[in-house]
Amino acid sequence: MFSLFRTSRKKPVVRLSPPRQQVQFPDAPFGTDWLWQPDISHQAISPSEFAHCPKRQNIGDSAVLFHDCETQEITARQRRDDADDRTDFGLQFEIGTFDGSFLSLACDLPGDAWQDLKKRHVFRFEADLDCPQEVSIYARLNAKHGPNVEKILQHMGAGSDHISAEFDLAYTQLNIGRLEKIWLDLIFEDPAGKTFTLRNIKLSRRPRAEL
Repeated sequence: MFSLFRTSRKKPVVRLSPPRQQVQFPDAPFGTDWLWQPDISHQAISPSEFAHCPKRQNIGDSAVLFHDCETQEITARQRRDDADDRTDFGLQFEIGTFDGSFLSLACDLPGDAWQDLKKRHVFRFEADLDCPQEVSIYARLNAKHGPNVEKILQHMGAGSDHISAEFDLAYTQLNIGRLEKIWLDLIFEDPAGKTFTLRNIKLSRRPRAEL
Protein backbone atom coordinates (compact mmCIF):
# COMPACT_ATOMS: atom_id res chain seq x y z
CA MET A 1 0.00 0.00 0.00
CA PHE A 2 2.87 2.32 0.83
CA SER A 3 6.49 2.50 1.88
CA LEU A 4 7.96 4.78 4.56
CA PHE A 5 10.76 6.44 6.95
CA ARG A 6 14.23 7.21 5.57
CA THR A 7 17.59 6.52 7.13
CA SER A 8 19.11 9.41 9.05
CA ARG A 9 22.71 10.51 9.20
CA LYS A 10 22.15 11.19 12.89
CA LYS A 11 19.99 8.32 14.06
CA PRO A 12 19.01 8.82 17.72
CA VAL A 13 19.75 5.23 18.64
CA VAL A 14 19.78 4.20 22.27
CA ARG A 15 22.49 1.56 22.38
CA LEU A 16 21.65 -1.15 24.85
CA SER A 17 23.33 -4.22 26.24
CA PRO A 18 23.84 -7.16 23.86
CA PRO A 19 20.79 -9.38 23.33
CA ARG A 20 22.32 -12.14 25.45
CA GLN A 21 21.93 -10.00 28.57
CA GLN A 22 18.40 -9.68 29.92
CA VAL A 23 18.45 -6.05 31.06
CA GLN A 24 15.24 -4.21 31.97
CA PHE A 25 14.91 -0.65 30.66
CA PRO A 26 12.33 1.81 32.02
CA ASP A 27 8.94 1.53 30.30
CA ALA A 28 10.23 -1.26 28.01
CA PRO A 29 9.18 -4.92 27.98
CA PHE A 30 11.39 -7.29 29.98
CA GLY A 31 14.34 -8.54 27.96
CA THR A 32 14.48 -5.53 25.62
CA ASP A 33 17.85 -5.50 23.85
CA TRP A 34 17.29 -2.58 21.45
CA LEU A 35 15.36 0.66 21.84
CA TRP A 36 15.01 3.60 19.46
CA GLN A 37 13.10 6.85 19.10
CA PRO A 38 12.86 8.88 15.88
CA ASP A 39 14.13 12.45 16.06
CA ILE A 40 10.59 13.84 15.76
CA SER A 41 9.94 12.57 19.32
CA HIS A 42 13.01 13.80 21.18
CA GLN A 43 14.63 16.77 19.43
CA ALA A 44 13.60 19.92 17.62
CA ILE A 45 13.45 19.60 13.84
CA SER A 46 13.72 22.39 11.27
CA PRO A 47 11.42 23.29 9.71
CA SER A 48 8.91 22.27 12.36
CA GLU A 49 5.75 22.81 10.28
CA PHE A 50 4.76 21.44 6.88
CA ALA A 51 1.61 22.90 5.33
CA HIS A 52 -0.10 21.62 2.17
CA CYS A 53 2.15 18.58 2.26
CA PRO A 54 3.09 17.16 -1.15
CA LYS A 55 2.60 13.46 -1.84
CA ARG A 56 6.00 12.72 -0.29
CA GLN A 57 7.15 14.95 2.56
CA ASN A 58 10.31 14.40 4.59
CA ILE A 59 9.77 15.28 8.25
CA GLY A 60 13.02 15.63 10.16
CA ASP A 61 15.73 13.07 9.55
CA SER A 62 13.69 9.98 10.37
CA ALA A 63 10.16 10.27 9.00
CA VAL A 64 8.44 10.56 5.63
CA LEU A 65 4.76 11.34 5.11
CA PHE A 66 3.04 9.79 2.09
CA HIS A 67 -0.42 10.32 0.60
CA ASP A 68 -2.17 10.38 -2.78
CA CYS A 69 -4.47 13.40 -2.27
CA GLU A 70 -4.92 16.02 -4.96
CA THR A 71 -6.27 18.64 -2.52
CA GLN A 72 -3.21 18.40 -0.22
CA GLU A 73 -5.13 19.81 2.77
CA ILE A 74 -2.64 18.15 5.12
CA THR A 75 -0.52 19.94 7.71
CA ALA A 76 2.07 18.28 9.93
CA ARG A 77 3.85 20.13 12.72
CA GLN A 78 6.13 19.26 15.58
CA ARG A 79 4.82 20.50 18.92
CA ARG A 80 6.55 20.66 22.27
CA ASP A 81 4.70 19.68 25.41
CA ASP A 82 6.64 20.70 28.51
CA ALA A 83 3.96 19.16 30.71
CA ASP A 84 4.71 15.66 29.43
CA ASP A 85 7.78 14.24 31.16
CA ARG A 86 7.82 11.15 28.93
CA THR A 87 8.72 12.97 25.75
CA ASP A 88 9.74 16.42 24.60
CA PHE A 89 7.89 16.61 21.30
CA GLY A 90 4.81 15.39 19.50
CA LEU A 91 3.92 15.29 15.80
CA GLN A 92 0.51 16.80 15.08
CA PHE A 93 -1.52 16.21 11.93
CA GLU A 94 -4.37 18.44 10.74
CA ILE A 95 -6.37 16.94 7.89
CA GLY A 96 -8.95 18.89 5.90
CA THR A 97 -10.65 17.53 2.82
CA PHE A 98 -9.16 14.12 2.05
CA ASP A 99 -9.77 12.86 -1.49
CA GLY A 100 -7.04 10.22 -1.53
CA SER A 101 -6.95 6.51 -0.73
CA PHE A 102 -4.13 6.52 1.86
CA LEU A 103 -2.17 8.61 4.37
CA SER A 104 0.88 7.07 5.99
CA LEU A 105 3.98 7.90 7.97
CA ALA A 106 7.11 5.80 7.53
CA CYS A 107 10.49 5.35 9.17
CA ASP A 108 13.56 3.30 8.31
CA LEU A 109 14.91 1.52 11.36
CA PRO A 110 18.67 2.06 11.88
CA GLY A 111 21.09 -0.81 11.23
CA ASP A 112 21.34 -1.55 14.96
CA ALA A 113 17.80 -2.91 14.72
CA TRP A 114 18.99 -6.09 13.04
CA GLN A 115 22.36 -6.52 14.73
CA ASP A 116 22.33 -10.04 16.24
CA LEU A 117 18.72 -10.40 15.07
CA LYS A 118 17.08 -13.84 15.35
CA LYS A 119 13.78 -15.25 14.13
CA ARG A 120 12.70 -15.46 17.78
CA HIS A 121 12.79 -11.67 18.15
CA VAL A 122 9.66 -9.58 18.59
CA PHE A 123 9.57 -5.93 17.54
CA ARG A 124 7.24 -3.57 19.40
CA PHE A 125 5.90 -0.18 18.36
CA GLU A 126 4.17 2.12 20.81
CA ALA A 127 3.12 5.75 21.04
CA ASP A 128 0.75 8.05 22.88
CA LEU A 129 -2.14 9.37 20.79
CA ASP A 130 -4.00 12.63 21.37
CA CYS A 131 -7.15 12.75 19.27
CA PRO A 132 -10.56 14.34 20.08
CA GLN A 133 -12.11 12.14 17.40
CA GLU A 134 -11.50 8.44 16.93
CA VAL A 135 -8.84 7.61 14.36
CA SER A 136 -8.08 4.07 13.25
CA ILE A 137 -4.38 3.31 12.75
CA TYR A 138 -2.55 0.33 11.29
CA ALA A 139 1.12 -0.44 11.91
CA ARG A 140 3.05 -2.48 9.34
CA LEU A 141 6.58 -3.76 9.81
CA ASN A 142 8.41 -4.39 6.53
CA ALA A 143 11.65 -6.32 6.16
CA LYS A 144 13.46 -6.52 2.82
CA HIS A 145 15.58 -9.61 2.32
CA GLY A 146 16.97 -10.08 -1.18
CA PRO A 147 14.18 -9.56 -3.74
CA ASN A 148 11.45 -10.25 -1.17
CA VAL A 149 9.72 -8.10 1.46
CA GLU A 150 8.11 -9.64 4.54
CA LYS A 151 5.17 -7.60 5.85
CA ILE A 152 3.40 -7.88 9.20
CA LEU A 153 0.27 -5.76 9.58
CA GLN A 154 -1.40 -4.98 12.92
CA HIS A 155 -4.52 -2.91 13.59
CA MET A 156 -4.25 -0.67 16.65
CA GLY A 157 -7.92 0.21 16.89
CA ALA A 158 -9.50 3.55 17.70
CA GLY A 159 -10.42 5.53 20.77
CA SER A 160 -7.28 4.76 22.81
CA ASP A 161 -4.77 7.30 24.13
CA HIS A 162 -1.95 4.74 23.94
CA ILE A 163 -1.38 2.57 20.89
CA SER A 164 0.95 -0.38 20.44
CA ALA A 165 1.65 -3.27 18.10
CA GLU A 166 3.97 -6.28 18.22
CA PHE A 167 5.57 -8.08 15.30
CA ASP A 168 6.79 -11.64 15.89
CA LEU A 169 9.39 -12.67 13.32
CA ALA A 170 8.82 -16.36 14.07
CA TYR A 171 5.72 -16.30 11.84
CA THR A 172 7.51 -14.91 8.80
CA GLN A 173 9.64 -16.38 6.02
CA LEU A 174 12.37 -13.82 6.72
CA ASN A 175 15.88 -14.79 5.59
CA ILE A 176 17.95 -12.90 8.14
CA GLY A 177 21.17 -13.67 6.30
CA ARG A 178 19.92 -11.57 3.35
CA LEU A 179 18.30 -8.80 5.37
CA GLU A 180 18.85 -5.36 3.81
CA LYS A 181 16.34 -3.02 5.41
CA ILE A 182 13.55 -2.81 8.00
CA TRP A 183 10.99 -0.02 8.06
CA LEU A 184 7.71 0.76 9.77
CA ASP A 185 4.58 2.19 8.17
CA LEU A 186 1.84 3.90 10.19
CA ILE A 187 -1.34 3.95 8.13
CA PHE A 188 -4.15 6.34 9.08
CA GLU A 189 -7.60 5.16 8.03
CA ASP A 190 -10.29 7.70 7.04
CA PRO A 191 -8.40 10.76 8.42
CA ALA A 192 -10.58 13.43 6.74
CA GLY A 193 -11.36 16.40 8.98
CA LYS A 194 -9.36 15.07 11.93
CA THR A 195 -6.59 16.50 14.09
CA PHE A 196 -4.40 14.11 16.05
CA THR A 197 -0.96 14.04 17.66
CA LEU A 198 1.54 11.20 18.12
CA ARG A 199 3.86 11.49 21.13
CA ASN A 200 6.50 9.35 22.79
CA ILE A 201 7.05 7.21 19.67
CA LYS A 202 9.24 4.20 20.46
CA LEU A 203 10.38 1.03 18.73
CA SER A 204 11.97 -1.78 20.71
CA ARG A 205 13.09 -5.36 20.26
CA ARG A 206 13.21 -8.35 22.58
CA PRO A 207 13.71 -12.11 22.21
CA ARG A 208 10.57 -14.19 22.64
CA ALA A 209 10.72 -16.80 25.39
CA GLU A 210 11.67 -20.19 23.96
CA LEU A 211 9.23 -23.03 24.56
